[in-house]
Amino acid sequence: MSPFVWAQKTECVRTKTLSREQILQMSEFKGTQMILAVSFDYKAVNTPSQLKDESGQYPVITTGYKEVKELSTDQEYSILDILVNYGIKLNRHETKLETEGSCYQPRNALLFYNKYGSVIGYFEICFSCHSHRFDPGKETLSWFCEGKTNMIKEWMKSVGITYGVNGEVD
Repeated sequence: MSPFVWAQKTECVRTKTLSREQILQMSEFKGTQMILAVSFDYKAVNTPSQLKDESGQYPVITTGYKEVKELSTDQEYSILDILVNYGIKLNRHETKLETEGSCYQPRNALLFYNKYGSVIGYFEICFSCHSHRFDPGKETLSWFCEGKTNMIKEWMKSVGITYGVNGEVD
């Protein structure tokens, strides 16, 4: 199912038509050479948001993940398209935004790597409470429309990530 069809069934709509190349030139994604989709037990490993050191760097993490999927170019674009090009319809008076819960126990993330193999950013998400964190955050992902979490969940399933997505957790 295409992201556009998912959006039609919710309040999310395509608000932009940026290409993969245009998205990767945005300051939030500049320097990205590889994206990994991962799942993890948030109690067993530090989540990406907990790993940033005082200098703003992320250590290389090689263990503790339940699933790791290196994305193809098409897979990269499909998730970047959802994250950046879908949002709220600005000409509506009644717009539903996803509400965030308080549990925040993320089990899934996207890790953005530069050409040197260093993590330069992340997007982590808790599908239980619909909360997420993105670094570097800026304004790109600030408006999570109703249904965007489900779009990301379906995308995760499509690339083979199941832990934390299908409801099974430790």
